[in-house]
Amino acid sequence: MDIEQDSTIIYRFWNKTVVSQGVGGCWEWIGGKNEKGYGRISVLENGSCKMKKAHRVSYIIKHGPIPKDGPQIIMHTCDNPGCVNHNHLRLGTHADNMRDMVSKKRQRTGNRKLTKNEAIEHYNVLMSGKNLTVYAREIGVSRGMLRKLKSGETWAHVTQHLGTTC
Repeated sequence: MDIEQDSTIIYRFWNKTVVSQGVGGCWEWIGGKNEKGYGRISVLENGSCKMKKAHRVSYIIKHGPIPKDGPQIIMHTCDNPGCVNHNHLRLGTHADNMRDMVSKKRQRTGNRKLTKNEAIEHYNVLMSGKNLTVYAREIGVSRGMLRKLKSGETWAHVTQHLGTTC
C-alpha cells in the first residue's frame, strides 16, 4: 500500500507530530530520531518493516510518491532536521542541497578555532539547554568541538566560573 493512502501510517505520523507554532512554523517530530536529529518512522513496504525519515513521509503524505527518475532529496527550507512541516520541505538534488548549505553558511569549517568571546557565548547557549547537534549545525562547527566546550575539556580556564555566584 502507498504511504500517502495508508491510514495507519498517517495516524502514527500525526500522533508523533507537534504543531506548536501554527501552520507556518516548524512541526516537531517527537518520535524516534537518528543521530543527526531526523525523525524516524517504521513503514511496511513490500511485506517488510522499513525505517523511513519522518520528513520524507510527511512530503509523501502531502505530495504523493517521490519520483524515481528525478530529484530524490527532500530539503528543509527551515534547516531544522526534526521538522516535518510539509510547507518547509521541497524536492531537490544533492547538488541543490549542497548549494543551499553553502548559501546559508552551514558547511563544516574544518579545524576552525574559537575566540575567547565565542567560547563564552557558545558555552552559555549550550548551558541554557540548546540542543548540541542543532546548535553545531547552526553555527558551522563540529559537535565534538561543542561537546568538549560544554564538558570543560576545552576552554575550562574561561568557562569554569561562568554561572557561579559568590
